Amino acid sequence: MDNVICHDQESWARENSPEALADAIEECSAKKLSTLGTNAAEVAQSLYSWPRVFDELFCIYREVRANYRRF
Repeated sequence: MDNVICHDQESWARENSPEALADAIEECSAKKLSTLGTNAAEVAQSLYSWPRVFDELFCIYREVRANYRRF
């Protein structure tokens, strides 16, 4: 999961216990959700925008074409 999380993990529970989870929820509820949403949208756009998706796709196509051998 660490590879697909697009934000810091400072708001996560420090340990696997009900108390730690409750503390993390309380800390997170004090944050401004509109700011968190804006930041998440910016990260998602930078990672998954159409230009980036197509750049990666065409990179894969070039690699396949370069490694293609006719028999």
